[in-house]
Amino acid sequence: MSLCRALQDIKVWVFSAAVLAIILGPTPFSPAEPMIAVLMVLMAVSMEGMELSRETLSGRGREMAMAVVMTFVIGTGATLLAGLPFYWNHKEIWYGWALLAAVPCAISTVTVAMYYKGDVESSLVSVTAVYFAALLATPLLTHIFLGEAVNPLEIVKYIVLFIAVPLVLSRGVKRMRPKREHKVLVVNATMFAIVFLAFSANRDALFTDWDVVAAIALLCIVRVFGMSFLMTNTLYRMGDEKGKAIVRVSMAVWRNSGLAATMALVLFPGMPGVALPAVISLAVENAWFALSAGNLGRLWERDGPAPA
Repeated sequence: MSLCRALQDIKVWVFSAAVLAIILGPTPFSPAEPMIAVLMVLMAVSMEGMELSRETLSGRGREMAMAVVMTFVIGTGATLLAGLPFYWNHKEIWYGWALLAAVPCAISTVTVAMYYKGDVESSLVSVTAVYFAALLATPLLTHIFLGEAVNPLEIVKYIVLFIAVPLVLSRGVKRMRPKREHKVLVVNATMFAIVFLAFSANRDALFTDWDVVAAIALLCIVRVFGMSFLMTNTLYRMGDEKGKAIVRVSMAVWRNSGLAATMALVLFPGMPGVALPAVISLAVENAWFALSAGNLGRLWERDGPAPA
């Protein structure tokens, strides 16, 4: 792989960050503050191009409603079920699963559509709708799942900081008209920083609590790959269009794990284990993107339209 291709490949950045974090271990400073700044940059750059105009909205009500259902009903429900075994005996880990369940889908679902012949316009509309819904849904779900474990006002503050502020800043990014390769480079570099900081903060747990880590990893694999298989077949049988189905499957599967990891570190500064589900999920989701996301449309290509 050439250097230019490697710099454009997010999988290379994520893998390199994880390996480097495991080698170097925890940073001499708290990772929370730099993660806040890095995540805001990542979200602002990623949100560039997300718009809701009258022309864009016209006739798209069902798509937007489906996107919210895929993210905050199916995706959230599957994540909660995956984390349920930790509810009674590992409250710290359960808090991490609850945060992962409450965040919206990753903006990278647009990348799935771009790379694997999904409906890119539908993905942009859907992700925009989901992130506007997240301004209310994420604080509400976090409060429901975590109760008094965290101050609701703190949740609202960080959701505004991580979603509303980047939405505003993304307008400035758009005016700069960045080239796609430059935008990809910034996204990859900021993702590298988030993965490195999150993994390094949890390096000791990855080795000392290997049984818990292995259980989280197994549940993440079941959630991500199992949900991908289940939703692909379900949407195919329902007669969904291939392009839109690819978008919907990725929205049910790919959580914004970087946001969840950052929230875990800033909301639970004395409990590094809270970030473990998001950190491990981030690695599994990127593995899914590399190994399976390209196969989402195979049913349609192999068999033609689904039976009525």
